[in-house]
Amino acid sequence: MAATTRILLIEDNPQDAELEEREIRRVEAACTFLRVDTREGMVAALHDFVPDVILTDHSLPTFAAQDALELGQQLSPDTPIIVVTGRLGDEPAVQYLQAGAADYVVKDHLHRLGPAVLRALDIKRSREAQTRARQLQAATYRIAQVAMSAPRLEELLPTVHQIVSELMPAKNFYIALYDEATDLLTFPYFVDEVDPPPAPRHPGRGITEYVLRTGRPLLVKPESQLDLDYLGAVEAVGTASVDWLGVPLKQGDRTVGVLAVQTYTAGVRYEEHHKDMLQFVSTQVEAAIERTRAEQALRASEAQLKAVLHSALDAHVAMDDAGRVTSWNQQAESMFGWAERDVLGQRLADIIVPLAHREAHAAGLRHFLATGEGPILNQRIELTALRRDGSEFPVELAVAPVRIGMTWLFSAFVRDITARRAADEALRVSEQKFGSAFQAHPSPMAIARLADARWVDVNESLLRLFGMNRAETVGRSGHDLGIWRRDELRQQMLAQLRAGGVFRDVEVEWLTRSRETRTGLLSAEVIAFAGEPHFLLHFQDVTERKQLEGQLRQAQKMEAIGRLAGGVAHDFNNVLTAIFGYVDILREEMPADSTAQRDLAEVRKASERAASLTKQLLAFSRQQVLEPVVLDPNALVEDFEKMLHRLIGEDVELRLSLAGDAGNVLADPGQLQQVLMNLVVNARDAMPTGGKLILETANAELGEQYAELHQPVVPGRYVMLAVSDTGTGMTPETRARIFEPFFTTKEKGKGTGLGLSTVYGIVKQSGGYVWVYSELGRGTTFKIYLPRVDAAPDTLLPAREPSTVAGTETILLAEDDAVLRPLARGLLEKLGYTVLDAADAEEALEAARQYPEVIHLLLTDVVMPGASGRELARQLENPRPQIKVLYVSGYTDDAIVHHGMLEPGLNFLQKPFTPTALARKVREVLDTK
Repeated sequence: MAATTRILLIEDNPQDAELEEREIRRVEAACTFLRVDTREGMVAALHDFVPDVILTDHSLPTFAAQDALELGQQLSPDTPIIVVTGRLGDEPAVQYLQAGAADYVVKDHLHRLGPAVLRALDIKRSREAQTRARQLQAATYRIAQVAMSAPRLEELLPTVHQIVSELMPAKNFYIALYDEATDLLTFPYFVDEVDPPPAPRHPGRGITEYVLRTGRPLLVKPESQLDLDYLGAVEAVGTASVDWLGVPLKQGDRTVGVLAVQTYTAGVRYEEHHKDMLQFVSTQVEAAIERTRAEQALRASEAQLKAVLHSALDAHVAMDDAGRVTSWNQQAESMFGWAERDVLGQRLADIIVPLAHREAHAAGLRHFLATGEGPILNQRIELTALRRDGSEFPVELAVAPVRIGMTWLFSAFVRDITARRAADEALRVSEQKFGSAFQAHPSPMAIARLADARWVDVNESLLRLFGMNRAETVGRSGHDLGIWRRDELRQQMLAQLRAGGVFRDVEVEWLTRSRETRTGLLSAEVIAFAGEPHFLLHFQDVTERKQLEGQLRQAQKMEAIGRLAGGVAHDFNNVLTAIFGYVDILREEMPADSTAQRDLAEVRKASERAASLTKQLLAFSRQQVLEPVVLDPNALVEDFEKMLHRLIGEDVELRLSLAGDAGNVLADPGQLQQVLMNLVVNARDAMPTGGKLILETANAELGEQYAELHQPVVPGRYVMLAVSDTGTGMTPETRARIFEPFFTTKEKGKGTGLGLSTVYGIVKQSGGYVWVYSELGRGTTFKIYLPRVDAAPDTLLPAREPSTVAGTETILLAEDDAVLRPLARGLLEKLGYTVLDAADAEEALEAARQYPEVIHLLLTDVVMPGASGRELARQLENPRPQIKVLYVSGYTDDAIVHHGMLEPGLNFLQKPFTPTALARKVREVLDTK
């Protein structure tokens, strides 16, 4: 918004003042006028209104133009004054101009007033611009000067405040700096007549942060503050000011802070030229701040470096290119016996280099200074050093040259390797003493000093375990190598050994170089070695055994749950068969529109749900009967695709990736489709907002290495079916339990927890394996591996429905369930059959012996007290070779199935069955030729 020109009218006639305003607005519309007619009014206006130009009448009752000129020169010498009068001769006009008037206008020629005001304003603004330019030049020079001398921001910033105050009103002044590393806005300098200094804060939506965020200067007046509030660009922080002016502090294109001034006084206002001035100064201010901060950081870095060198575990010494000592830390004092104050400035060679080597030392220094080359620089070397007492000792030395201006500094870290040399000697003795027996031992072993736990020897097995070489391990402790996952066990072991005890078969976890965790049984005992107390470590790696034990426990757990589930399902199947039968009989006898008919329908639905649950339990326990055929998995998936789109919905994208060379498998097609159905439903539920579902087939060769890591997989040729989704994924804890029956992560009432249990049972019963790969938020993949077969796919013909289910044949019924047996007999007799019933095999054989006519069909339960249904059928083969057999059972039994697969040529009806299913199956078997 453009600044408004403020014009003070010293006029006692309101009509004349109105005429003057009208003339001025013709040339300058954006004006604000204030009229006064006394000396006191003019004084107040100069302070509060701060006019840009003053118009004064020639004569007022108590005040004249001459008085106004004198007062203006005294209180506001830069504000132009124009005299407006009725009539004025040349002599008074000259007097007014000499007294400081910018111009004069006769009221009879008021059309000259507007141009006169514009000329006066132009002259004023030109003078102000020149003045500001001089002030800015002086200010930037002074800021640069103070930046050279101020060692800290605390001394620099008050001086910057003082310099800015000489350019503009800056009673309220602050500097905010932003640190990207900590995301904090700090206020190292804050002077304000109302608010206290703010605490460091994360950038919010304050007006300071607005400048920081946009990187542009900002002048906020009351009217522009309303605009910012309306747009939601800023939020109020602190007390509201009349005007607020802030400019960014920049390093290149990056805004690093804000320089701001503000006023709480209505008579002290900021304009665009103030913004330009502050922005101009800000460049020099930022440079000064950056220089001062850099020098502070350098001093802090030097102090930190000195602290680091003095706390280093190795000795540090440094010399200049004249060979004089410039640095000597506390470890150097301990190692060589000289105090820092005694050696600084002395020749290094005279202090720590043995006499026999000093000439070589001096020659090496001269060679480097002449050529820039040194054979011992920037590498580890071993030399002999000299102590203050004259004794010599071996050291490891690393020297690095550093160029500083036109001179060189040589920095060296020195390590006393006396102990390491002793360890090397101990290693040599150890190798002679233990020889190949220690090195060839299959278990990882090490020998360490009891005093400091540093290893003096390790065998090849330990090196292979950690993936390290001998040089890395000998002379260092397990703690130095970082191999202990739990350091408290290491401390416990050392404490026990130093107390005279032993450490026997304690399970520990060690970390290899690749950070792989190896679990083992650790034993340690104290031994005498090279004349000193040492201890022998023995690590028995049991990582693979622990993994196999975990897999075995999981398999045993699933097997136990499966046996329990199968037994429960078997008993339920007999009960459900009876319920189905009697419900269907009752429904036939009841009127179609009766209330009882509807109630029985609900009982029937509940029974069907229970039957579905028992079927899933049998599938998990691998006790359902499968009728396998050789099938093409690609054809199965393509056929299954037809129903998938209805199942998964429109927000899930379905993709098929079927290998053209995928082999055939031996499986029950209905059960395999059930597996795919359950996995697809799980995948769909894992993608509530949509995603991708991928069905894949491929050949897979599972080798010995894969089988070892995925017990109990048998190596061989397989076909892989995979179902992948891009859904929510699983945690490791959930993944470990997904195949347990009744385990579910869904809401109550949304799942039975048997879907994946069924998948597990069907796949295992089909001779295959199922593995799940999942990460939280990364989706899930189920991979099913079924044995590959070379046979061609079987042709699947649709089952032929019998034209009638009634008959007149004779049926021998063997069923041990006292509820089910009379039900089955009644159903069959109602269809016209003659039925001989028996509670077990013995009764059935007796009934067959006593019945003189033909028995057409044996309908027998597989599992009965005494002889099984299969054994009963075999005993009837000789006396009645023409008899046909139909087996019924609620789960598998070795009598008629092998590994869950129905023997070829056998007729089977799965419990629970309905009366209709029984009638159709009986008729179907009787009609077979």
